[in-house]
Amino acid sequence: MPVHRRTLACLLVATASAGRLRGATDASDDRDRRRLNARQRAAAHLAARATHADEVWCRSSKHAHHVKPGTSFGTLSRDGKQEWVDRKCDQFFCKHNNRAGKGTYRCEPLAISDEDLLALENPGP
Repeated sequence: MPVHRRTLACLLVATASAGRLRGATDASDDRDRRRLNARQRAAAHLAARATHADEVWCRSSKHAHHVKPGTSFGTLSRDGKQEWVDRKCDQFFCKHNNRAGKGTYRCEPLAISDEDLLALENPGP
């Protein structure tokens, strides 16, 4: 997942630069500070984009492989399971739990689940 590594690298560079720029008072330092702020905004944008890409992957995998967060990986392959853990997919479906990604646990849904939403939209006979 190269996007994550790039994002982390940008954030680390931005953080290191921020530390050097604290206390700057002259025009040159102000210009550097504005550049740093632009870099920080760009890094935050990349991080948000990576998170969105993670959420899209997680939701599509959950649906396609019948994953039940906290209970079953469904039909995900070994690599798919590792990607699920690496992308921290449980965060998109369950309230925070210390066991997330480390085995089975009781997933408390963040909101109404996709299955429940479908059941509400298509009531039975």
